[in-house]
Amino acid sequence: MTSSPTVTICSCLNSLSEGKVENITNHCSVQFETFIVHFITGFCISFVLLTLGTSSQADPTSGWAAWRQGNFQKAFLDCKEAAEKGVASCQALLGTLYKYGNGVSQDNSLSLQWLQRSADQEDAGGLEILGDTLVSGFNGVPKNIALAHELFVKSSIRGNTWADNQLGGM
Repeated sequence: MTSSPTVTICSCLNSLSEGKVENITNHCSVQFETFIVHFITGFCISFVLLTLGTSSQADPTSGWAAWRQGNFQKAFLDCKEAAEKGVASCQALLGTLYKYGNGVSQDNSLSLQWLQRSADQEDAGGLEILGDTLVSGFNGVPKNIALAHELFVKSSIRGNTWADNQLGGM
């Protein structure tokens, strides 16, 4: 019966503490090498799995960068899955795409849904964009100046300079 590498390492350490050097040189070095190989293999597999797990996640920064460059399809693809999983910045991006019909069909209902989800999480961008939609009555959305003001203040507190501009214009 073969013992586990951990048990074998422990018995090797016991032999060392008892001064039984011949046990270590004859048996333990092979077992220790086996233990090290298993340890390194396990570590490498764990690292690869962790790396793969994080690389498949959407990046809101790349989505917004694509939007600024006018690559609306890439922006949509970069953020759709993350928005569905609750990433507020991606929700704001999808709301913006639907608001203007950039890369998707213009849809007030979807725009407001995504923007509201983002604003519910206190995302500065989502708050400002939803406020902008409400202050202007964009695409026939009913105007709500009081709520827009409240959203701009919340967004401004979170550092959104666009919200500052909106407040200055009210």
